[in-house]
Amino acid sequence: MYVGNVLLKKNLNIKSKKEGPDFIVGDKIYIECVAPTKGDPKNPNSVPDPFIATSPDEMIAQPVPDNQMILRISQVIHDKGLDQYQKWKNKAWFKADNPFILTINVADLGYVEEPEMPNVIKTLFGFESLQINLRTGKSSYSARNEIKKSNDSSVPVRYFLNSDFNFLSGVLFSEEYVLSHPENLGDDCFFVNNPFAINPVEEKFISCFRNWKAHKTIDGLVSVRLIR
Repeated sequence: MYVGNVLLKKNLNIKSKKEGPDFIVGDKIYIECVAPTKGDPKNPNSVPDPFIATSPDEMIAQPVPDNQMILRISQVIHDKGLDQYQKWKNKAWFKADNPFILTINVADLGYVEEPEMPNVIKTLFGFESLQINLRTGKSSYSARNEIKKSNDSSVPVRYFLNSDFNFLSGVLFSEEYVLSHPENLGDDCFFVNNPFAINPVEEKFISCFRNWKAHKTIDGLVSVRLIR
């Protein structure tokens, strides 16, 4: 419902059918919405509840479970991205050349994320940790192809560098709860494009949001930066 209101606020023409994506923008863009949860608390791969101090004496430093959060984001990309797309693509109403966007709200995961590198971006491109060159002072992020679960099985994380996900044109994401959204509706939403998408999203749609702009480089890698 919040995404629908944001799209209307951006003066986009939307509709929804009984079968198919949550929203269709101008008959040209399919949008599916999802909000990952922490998961089963008995599962070691789920996101633990943060400790909330009730007094200054109880305040402690606690780690942010980035890996578990990324695993939850990865799960919804599969469930609401790949699996859903596979179900739709043979339907009579489906248009194969329409861009497909997944919207992800991560607020329920319960932790404040690193503002310069949100977990959604880490999941899509395989970024991991901030590293600084002590000689030059330049900073960058290390990269990885996968995350290990508690049972030592691997979960891939470089979705936008994986040709199996080139059907996914982009991701629109937010870290805010619906009830605590900003005064200007949609200011909490960021769009990131898939630079390898078979159906890229038009700039007219992208410009409605703040966005992480991804570009292919000559060596086949990706450069990603936040457009403020």
